[in-house]
Formats: sequence, structure tokens, C-alpha cells
Amino acid sequence: MMISCGSLTGIGQKSWSIEHVKPLSDETPWPLFSVFDIEATSWVDVTRVCHVDEMGQRRHYTTVGEYIDFLFSDDFESDMVWAHWGGRYDHRFIIWETALRSEGKVRKWQVYNWQAMVSGNLIIILVVRDDKGNQIKFCESGRLMPDSVKKIGETVSKVVCECWHYKDQHVEGQGCEVCECECFRARDLHKLEIDRRKIGEYSEQTVIDYCYRDCDIVLEGLKLMRRSLMSANCDFGFTLASIATRFVRRSDALEWWRFYDKVPDPVSGRTKMEYSTAMLQADAFCMPSYFGGRTEVYCKEHTKQRLYYYDITSAYPWAMTQELPAYFKGFSSPRSHSVSLPGKPCVQVQDVYKSLNRCGVSEVSIDMPPLKDVFKFPVLPWRDDVETRKRENRQRAKYGLPEIDKPVGHKVVFPILTASEAWPQGERGRWTNVELMELWEQGQAHGLKIHIHGQALFEPVPFLQAVVNQFFSMRLEAKAVGDEFRTYAYKIFLNSIYGKLIETTVRRSVLFGDDMVTEAIEKFGAECIEESPAPGAYFLTTESEGPFRHVAAGAYVTALARLRLLAGIKTAHDAGAKIYYCDTDSLILDKPVFGMVSEKRLGDFNLECEIIEAEFLASKVYRLVKAPGYYKKESERIVYKAKGMPITADPNTDEDFAAVEMEQRWLQFIAQLKGRQADKPTREGISGFMTDIRAGRLHPKPYAIPRQMRFGDMKRLHLENGDSEPRIWIAGGW
Repeated sequence: MMISCGSLTGIGQKSWSIEHVKPLSDETPWPLFSVFDIEATSWVDVTRVCHVDEMGQRRHYTTVGEYIDFLFSDDFESDMVWAHWGGRYDHRFIIWETALRSEGKVRKWQVYNWQAMVSGNLIIILVVRDDKGNQIKFCESGRLMPDSVKKIGETVSKVVCECWHYKDQHVEGQGCEVCECECFRARDLHKLEIDRRKIGEYSEQTVIDYCYRDCDIVLEGLKLMRRSLMSANCDFGFTLASIATRFVRRSDALEWWRFYDKVPDPVSGRTKMEYSTAMLQADAFCMPSYFGGRTEVYCKEHTKQRLYYYDITSAYPWAMTQELPAYFKGFSSPRSHSVSLPGKPCVQVQDVYKSLNRCGVSEVSIDMPPLKDVFKFPVLPWRDDVETRKRENRQRAKYGLPEIDKPVGHKVVFPILTASEAWPQGERGRWTNVELMELWEQGQAHGLKIHIHGQALFEPVPFLQAVVNQFFSMRLEAKAVGDEFRTYAYKIFLNSIYGKLIETTVRRSVLFGDDMVTEAIEKFGAECIEESPAPGAYFLTTESEGPFRHVAAGAYVTALARLRLLAGIKTAHDAGAKIYYCDTDSLILDKPVFGMVSEKRLGDFNLECEIIEAEFLASKVYRLVKAPGYYKKESERIVYKAKGMPITADPNTDEDFAAVEMEQRWLQFIAQLKGRQADKPTREGISGFMTDIRAGRLHPKPYAIPRQMRFGDMKRLHLENGDSEPRIWIAGGW
């Protein structure tokens, strides 16, 4: 696919080695893992650092400085160490300690350089180098196992024996194949439940046990992840998405060289392979066609009617098995045909069907008749955000029309898009042809108008089908034999692939130390370096195409998943079911439209649970009470969803009271949303890394962060009878 490296400063200005276009032939061996965890009072006053590794080390320290001394000593036999979501928390203390030492503000003065590679506020990899040239990578295990330590511990405990060997190493009647253990006895690696906000109130030994337990869970999880992926012939990468990408690049699913051009090399006099400028232009053209999942409330009410919660089995992996845009064929005008009327000259008219029946992305103007019965569930996603409003207002200014207000409150909505005086052809945008074709077939007989301005066309290839089918089959096999960790590993592996197709081209890092800054200037140029507000720290910003980036393919994956969900919505509606809610790959209905039992085939609707009570307030804000038989313990009976404000019990709350406590928090939350409660709840923690850097701080700062709460649902119009209908966007305003 789109394989590239280096700094991209403009389309077609850089060239890349042919090695980046070939399927990978080298393998990166898996390392031995080391894990650390930091505990602190008041979030920033460190009380304990624990370390465990596969080399037999098991250590704990009272300061971060002592731990850094160990890592850079001969006693530590590796060059990397992992922390679970350390990029949000633990790595921050490494940064602060090395900065203090470099500035001579602590007893042990020593110069350190570091580079923190970031994604948003998350540090993906922190590379620290001492004054002797020794280097340690601080890695993010959350990018290999994107779950909580508690959940990982529950999964690991089911496959790890008390003898520390695995369940499949124990032969029934013979015991463990590795040691003298006679039978498999699950090792209890569940996370110790203590309240981190009160960690200073626990005994020293309790804190050490708690810290070690977290390390043990993460270490065993990493070892099991390595074991699971090695059995599938995956080599090492620092993130699950990178591992998945490398696996696909080893296959022969694509003719990689077709993304490159042969151009003369004035230095050698021979030809060289340069990444296609046209493909870069196609990426830029297709980016506006990428949207996320569909999330909508159709019935905003509190009901005790029995409902059925269905989800699509692996919606995105299913979409990846379909034909996707692969090789760029070029930019094209729409197809047309001649139309002649009596007494008038022959004219060329766009052939919308033939134009959209081609693989690619189109820039079009849409004029949908305001027929809410025909377009009850509109096909096209549309961005209602600040940038869209600016574009609309520029157009309105040309017609002397007043400016429109701020966005309605949701970035992605599914409205009826109609024409206006300012936009006589209708709303203009770019969408995938599969979605536009669905819209055309839905509305052409009802007066729908689509005017095509231009297209980016591709040769369709199901290039991810083989890898998805392989790993989905392995997941089913693992599930059949009760291997919960491999089932988990293959599931998140599949879900990680498509994101690399639309990864950003911008690479951001924070540098500290003269050596790191000098090296970056030599490699990327001084124009890529900018002094940050934090003392001694510099921003490094470069652009490069990722080794798997293909925007049109990524847009198709999410579009196909949305269309699969829309097909389920229409099936349920045609069957007379009342649709309450949908979210990306799930539906909640009042009838068992898709049956009570599912074989869980890829892309099928599967009954997740039955619901005996539900309350829907807005997108990603609801409460569900499961029917008996669909939960194992009382705290799992009620599902609370409140984006930006998780409804959870305190970790030291016993099982009997947890459900009561969560219900109380939900009622408080609802009161706040409805304006009956003045105090805005907060969550404690530390502010994000880049937030602190931009505020001039290297040290982590404790913060009580107001929880984000949104009430209402502006994606659809909710009627007094409990039903809803799509909003109508008359190009330029609601």
C-alpha cells in the first residue's frame, strides 16, 4: 500500500526507497519484556516504583531517581521497559526526574536527553539517553493491550496456572509439561482493589503488593500477547496496529510497486522508485470522505418494555473483507450520455448510476427532497462543525445573505440535505461512491438530485480479506478450546488494522537536551523545530506518509460498516420493530428481528442481551437493565453509558453496595444534565502531557478535571409521540 518514510513537506517533493514498497522480508524479533508501575499520593507525590521482568528481576524503589539509576546500570539487561498507559502517567515522572537532573536541581547531577513521541496527549514512546550514550525506551503497553489492568488480569487469570505456566501446557492426567505441577489451578492475578486517591492511608506493604500485582498482570499479558501473535507468525512492533500492518505487508495481497513511479535519478543516471505524486493527491482529495460510526437516539424515553440488544459481529473486520479501493486510476469527470428532446439540440447529461458504480470517492452536490418518510434514515454522514459553518458563510456572503449561527452541537449528523438560494445545486461535499450509490437508489424515484463535480477512481481489490478471514478463524478456534487470551488477542488485532489506513501524516515529538535537538535539526531541518513554552523542551513536527496509509480504503471500511448497520435499521423498520438506539455496530429494538440465537458469522447481527428496562437520553448517554441470564454478578446487571463521565463504583466498594452506588451516581448525573444540580462533578488525575508542555510545565500537575456532559440529542428531531425524524439542512442553515 502507501509505503513511505522521511519528511514530507509538499506533495511530490520527496522520494522514498524501493525497500518501502516491497513486502517486508526482514523480521523484528520479539523482546523479553520488563514492566514498571508508579504509585503516588495526591497523584504526583511518588511513594513507590515497582519493576518486574522476564530476566528474573523483581525490585521496588521509593523514588523515581533510584529506578532510573537501576535502568541505566549493568543490572538491567534490556533497553526497553513498559508501563500500562504509562504514556498518560508513569512516563511523566521519568521526564521530570531526568529534567531535574540535567538542570542540576537534584543531588545527583547528570545530563539526559529525551524524545517523547506523542499522539495527542499520549506519549507513545519515550526515548531517554544518558551522557554516556546509553539509551532506554519507555514503551506504552496500552497500545498492545488496549484495556484496563483489571480486565487484562481477569483474562490472564483464566489461562495462567499457579506454577506460572499456561493452561495448554497442562495435560489432563499428566500435569504440567514444564514443571512438576500436577494439575492446572488458575492463578489469581485479579487487580487488587484499592482506592488510589487514598493510597497514602495504606500500609507500605499493601502499596508494594498492589504495585507488584499491576506489574505482574501487565507482564503476563504482554507475554501472552507475544505468544498468541507469534503463533500466528507476527513479528514485533511497538503497537498492535504496527504489528498488524507488518503482517499484511508480508503478504502478497497487493502489488506494492504499483504505488510508485519510476523516475530518472540524476545522481546515479539510473531510474529510481518514487512514491506516486498522484496517489498523494488522491489521499488529500479523499480525506473529507472519511467519517466515523453512526450513533443516534431514535426514541428518547424511559421504558420497561422488553428490548433486544443486537450487535454486528466484528463490523469493521467484516467491512475489510469487501472490495476496497486499491490502485489509483486517476481523477475523472462523471460519465454522461446524450439526451435529445423534440425540437432541441442534443445535450450531454450526467449518468449518475454509471458514475457512482465505480470504485472511488466523488465530490458532489446533493439536493434531497424534504420527504421525511422516504429519508427517515438518511444515508450520508455530514459534518456540522465550525469549519463547515465558515465555508457556508463565505458562500452566503457572495449572495448578501446573513451569516448562520454556530454548529448545532454534533460534528457528524445524518440529515436531509437540500438546496438553497446560496447553494442552488445543494450541499457540496465528498463521499464514498458506495454511500452515494445507496442514496441514489433510495431517492432517485423521489426527486433526488446528485450533481457530480469530480471523482478519484481506484481499482477495487479485497486486499484485507485473507488476513481478516485467517485471524477470525483463529479467533473462533481459540474460543472453541476455551483460550480466552488468544480470543481476546485476535479480536483486538483485527480491530486495529483499519486505523492505519487513515493515520495522520503529521508526526509530533517533544525533544529535551542539546544532542536530541541537534540530531533532529541535522535529520529534518531547523524549520521543523520550534521552542516550546516549557524550559529546555522543543517541538519537533514532521510530515510523512505512514507505511499503510490509504485514505480511500479507510473511508470505505467505515462507510461499509455504516451501510451494514443501516441495512439492519431498515430491516428492523420494515419488520415493524421500534428502533430505540444505534451506535456504530449495535441496535436496540423492541422485537427479536434477527433471532434469538446467532452463529456469530462475520458481519451477522448477534443478540448480545435482552433488556427489561432502558433509559435513553442522548447519543452515548443511556442506562440499560439486563434480563436475568445475561449477567454473572449484580454489578453487571445495569449498564450505564455516559460519555465523558463514567458511572462506576469506588474500587473498594463491596459487591452488594456497588450497584446501589452506581444508581445514585446515575441519578446525580441526570440531575446535573437537567439543570437541577449546580455543582459540576469532576474527575481527579493529572493534566495531559502536551497540555502541560504548552502551559510551560515539564512536571505532571494534579488536576480536578470537570467531567464533560452533554444533554439532549440534536442529531434528530424528537417528537412528542416518542418518535423522531431526521433534521433538514437547507444548504446554509437548519
